[in-house]
Amino acid sequence: NNNSFVDMNIINTGSYAFYISTGNSNFTVSDSILNSSSLEVYVGSSSTGGEWNFTNVTRANGSAINVSWQAGANGTINMHWYLDVNVNDTLNSTLQDANVTGWNVNGVERFSKLTNSSGNIAKTALLEYTNVNNTNVTYYSFYTINVTKTGYNTYINSSVNLTTNLQINSELTGIN
Repeated sequence: NNNSFVDMNIINTGSYAFYISTGNSNFTVSDSILNSSSLEVYVGSSSTGGEWNFTNVTRANGSAINVSWQAGANGTINMHWYLDVNVNDTLNSTLQDANVTGWNVNGVERFSKLTNSSGNIAKTALLEYTNVNNTNVTYYSFYTINVTKTGYNTYINSSVNLTTNLQINSELTGIN
């Protein structure tokens, strides 16, 4: 319970990469590759709950992991991906202290960060979806990303679909 698994490469030719079999457990998996001959994640019918967070977890070919739920299984899977944003101006100069803000599909602000001297924000993990008991799936993509800086026109992208990691390069135009 409450374990974190980071930077793993799990190859299982016999069964599942993760088998959540019984009880109520919580864990986090990030920056990992899961490959198995069957499914990557299997939630057994004796699972009574828990919260399982996956961030930047894929198969070796980069595709989404497969999750299977046995009838009567309970728990919550949260799937996250990284967003990186770089901001420059029309002269291709990086812009420091540009404000990058992101809202999920429900209009809830999820982050607001300033760019560093390289024009980048810190890597940000954003929620793609939550699956509760395999009966209630809630999606949080598409995200709206705004970039603002005094003296420049605002950059708005309202179609950021996080189904994998994403890098956005935004270019701001100076106001004349």
